[in-house]
Amino acid sequence: MFALALSACAAGIYVFRSSAPRSGSHDELHRRMLVEARSKYRDCDVREFADLSEADIDLCFSQGAKDWVKYEHGADTPGSSPWTVISRPTHLPGVPPVDAHRTLGRLSAAFLWRQFGARDAATYRAWREANHAQARPLDEVLSNRGEHAGAAYAAHFGKAPSADATFVSVFDSLWGVCQEQPGGQSRVVGMACDSSGVGMSVGWIPPNVGRARPHIQGGLGAVAWYAGRAGTMRSWYRRSRQWESSNMGQGGWCAEVGVIAEFGDGRRRPIVLTYFFSTLTGNWSLDSVNYYDLGEAGEAPWPLEY
Repeated sequence: MFALALSACAAGIYVFRSSAPRSGSHDELHRRMLVEARSKYRDCDVREFADLSEADIDLCFSQGAKDWVKYEHGADTPGSSPWTVISRPTHLPGVPPVDAHRTLGRLSAAFLWRQFGARDAATYRAWREANHAQARPLDEVLSNRGEHAGAAYAAHFGKAPSADATFVSVFDSLWGVCQEQPGGQSRVVGMACDSSGVGMSVGWIPPNVGRARPHIQGGLGAVAWYAGRAGTMRSWYRRSRQWESSNMGQGGWCAEVGVIAEFGDGRRRPIVLTYFFSTLTGNWSLDSVNYYDLGEAGEAPWPLEY
């Protein structure tokens, strides 16, 4: 289970998920796994976003691993995953359609192209709104109870947002400046387009297992997909409430879609999108965007807006 910790960087606030203290032998095991994972990242065939269309990205996802997975209680140990690949289940409630992976590929291609290809805040916002995403109140996003965007804004601009600031003005300001971290650490410039560097898994989250998510198994393997420290991008739109449903004894369908991304400083690391499926609407909704293998202090990209 991950513990939450807040870390302030020169111009932003990150929410990290870090492991509990480990013994020396566990530290060495994790170090070796991280070295192996980074070797796998380097072997991926990466293309620049400048050369990719949304349709190209969708095609990349069609070539990657697409699994249904099952959660095994008590199987989460160092070097392993509590999720195993299975055939599409039919005995669980509200099973997503057979073409779930195809839908998730299209949704993820649309997100990645607008986030890292178009690089335009207005284009991104228009797409979210066209897909019925509900903007969060500005004061909620700015607060330390929300996404810490207020602290990030003050760190970047040396002052708090003005009294007449709006969702659009603050979002657009942070969208632009956070991608300009010196050295290119925050700018995502490319993504893997081979069968090992993209993947997705769909799984049923049993009731009362906390924030378990269906680990991607294909391509690089779960250990490489979830290596090192993890952090989340800042969410400006209402997130799914399915975690709460799962923890209230109902369970729910969740999906993880991952790509190996290349950043402007040359580093490669996984970016994993988390979705929840609504049995009421039959739609998948984006819940969170997560980075893995953030590296040590000073190496991590600044959190971006989504």
